Amino acid sequence: MNTVRLLRVAFLVLCTGAAAWAADEGAEPGKIDGYVRSKRGKPIPRARVAIVKENDPRAPRAFTDQQGHFRLDNVPAGTYVFEVSAAGFKTQRREGVTVQAGKLLKLTFGLEAEGAPAQIVVIVTAPDGKPADQGKCLIKEGPSRQGEVVRIKSGGVLHIQGLQAGKYVLMLTKPGVGGLEVKDLHLEPGQKYTGQFKLDAKLAPPMTGTVKITVRTSNQQPVAKARVVLWKMDSKKNRRFQQTNEQGVAVLEGVPQAKYGVMAVKNGFRRFFKKDVSVTAGEQTVLEVTLMPRPQRGGR
Repeated sequence: MNTVRLLRVAFLVLCTGAAAWAADEGAEPGKIDGYVRSKRGKPIPRARVAIVKENDPRAPRAFTDQQGHFRLDNVPAGTYVFEVSAAGFKTQRREGVTVQAGKLLKLTFGLEAEGAPAQIVVIVTAPDGKPADQGKCLIKEGPSRQGEVVRIKSGGVLHIQGLQAGKYVLMLTKPGVGGLEVKDLHLEPGQKYTGQFKLDAKLAPPMTGTVKITVRTSNQQPVAKARVVLWKMDSKKNRRFQQTNEQGVAVLEGVPQAKYGVMAVKNGFRRFFKKDVSVTAGEQTVLEVTLMPRPQRGGR
């Protein structure tokens, strides 16, 4: 029997065993959809997610993809013990996981890295040498596009804990002041990296922020396709317009730091107006808007 045929036979045995395991239970099966991440929220690929059932090799199991996602179908209704393992991480067992017949269960597992975690404790200064208080650091591991944002505290102190050993990229910014990219920062297990970083004025991000406006009715239903208008209080020029989505949300990005007036309009509702809404560079301003229905003509 050649290698290809052996693989085919093994695959058929595995599928048949899983189907038979589900059939043995006799109930309508459920489904499980979930993610496996590190304690810092990074996806863990190739993690093994398995239902633990003694002396039964047919119990369902799956492996995560590059996004840390896994899925288990045809899981009989019942209460189970799950075991999740991945290279470089401590194995996690979770008991009392209940799968309901015909239902989809969503799970997320957070694994703890093996070995002592590393940390970064540095001082970040502006181009003039003063502490870069209230700046931000985007930390990414390796070539990943995703990362975690950590705020620079008073005195320019940047403290990031619980890091796995590996290479990191730091993107340090303070709007209107400066920026800096630190590449290939290598951390060993248990290492405490210390030092000082100075921002470069040429890399300063613009002094802009983001405005998120949620429009709802008086009974908290989202208002889609409402027209949102944003303008500076000291000028009627350069107005920004945005339409709310199906969730009643409008997001305006790249808004210069200043105070603004906000208006929301929708047919059948009274016009909403609010002034002196502050937009801060590097921050998101959140505004909740409630539209009241317009009285019908001839009504009391």
